[in-house]
Amino acid sequence: MIVLPMMISGCCPEVLKNLSFYRAQQNLFEKKSELVGFKELTETELKYFRPDLPIRFGRNKDASWNNPDSMQEKMLQKEFGNITLDTDRIKLFPSGPGGGSKKSELIQGSPKLNVFEIIKIARDLCKVHNSQLVSGIGFYRLGLQNGFPSYYIGGYVDKADIMSNK
Repeated sequence: MIVLPMMISGCCPEVLKNLSFYRAQQNLFEKKSELVGFKELTETELKYFRPDLPIRFGRNKDASWNNPDSMQEKMLQKEFGNITLDTDRIKLFPSGPGGGSKKSELIQGSPKLNVFEIIKIARDLCKVHNSQLVSGIGFYRLGLQNGFPSYYIGGYVDKADIMSNK
């Protein structure tokens, strides 16, 4: 998979506060594109784009946002309780009943965010915004919102269906 941040060369930090990443399957580029150049990210771009953060995390086929139980909670704690993201803040976007994004929620932790704690917060956001059943759970990188890395709350398979067989 290739992630393309919508980037303006030499852009200022004000422009980098809100941007979206676009995902596409690698074979699309291999078949229909030609590399015309490559530039390393600047220090400012690295600070905002955070390529060290995962494109997706917290994926589990067997869990559900809408039907949590104590066994599921224990399973998720065992799988994700010791995993952290190397950041102290992210924005989470829950989906509404029609599939569109709802208002984001700033999630904070110190010094790093724990994935299991993020899952518990996301589950509460899903109760409020969307009662539709989704197969599995997962978080997928959107880009930046107000300068913070942003992720949408999804199922085991991402909305673009790129992860369907992985």
